[in-house]
Amino acid sequence: MNKNDNLPKDSLSAYRAIKAMELTLVFIVEIVYLCILLFSKTLRTAVFTNKLLFTLCLLMWIALIISFVCMLVDFNLLKNAASESSELSHTAYVDALTGLPNRLSVDLMISMHNTEATMQKVGCAVLRLSNLIAINEKFNRAVGDSLIQDFCILLKDVGTPYGFVGRNGGNEFLGVFENCDDELVVQFIADLYVAINLYNMSHVETPIEIEYAYALNDVEQVKRLADLLTVAYRSLEEAPLT
Repeated sequence: MNKNDNLPKDSLSAYRAIKAMELTLVFIVEIVYLCILLFSKTLRTAVFTNKLLFTLCLLMWIALIISFVCMLVDFNLLKNAASESSELSHTAYVDALTGLPNRLSVDLMISMHNTEATMQKVGCAVLRLSNLIAINEKFNRAVGDSLIQDFCILLKDVGTPYGFVGRNGGNEFLGVFENCDDELVVQFIADLYVAINLYNMSHVETPIEIEYAYALNDVEQVKRLADLLTVAYRSLEEAPLT
């Protein structure tokens, strides 16, 4: 992910730290003020006998209390701002229908793998729900969307331990795996098919059917994830696996 994506969160954290320091200083000043007033008999006598001094001390005390309350309000506003920022970030990077990382997240993943060093032992798999169009035509779009959601639950459960999995739009999905070899991808696909077969046993009329392809950078030796995905998608179009 781009480093700039952390700037709003970092700014909020820094601002909260500053406010915490201010709140602590005001609290310390109030405590010192009370202690001096309580333990200095001379000052206490002067305050309560001199109307002008009493008024000045009272105004100072009121100002400190107001400052304290305002800072507490600021903390509450910052808390709400952080919550809204987190919600917006979630909305921006997560597919609304499936809950998987969306195309924007995929693009960020691609941007993080654009040098030879970052592409060491990287593998990717691309998957397609091959019967989605038929399901939409036979039933309706809502049934098709439900099929996508169910598949994504399986894909997330199975794929997350292996690496990054996301939706690349429509009926296409992908996985990106570090320290990847042929055995790892084959095991990922095998685990996914176990989950799919179990699902299909109770969804005979609307089964999940997929096509897939994968590419390993140990074999392709490209310097960008975008190029490795291009190889995988070419295989998906020309000779998809099932």
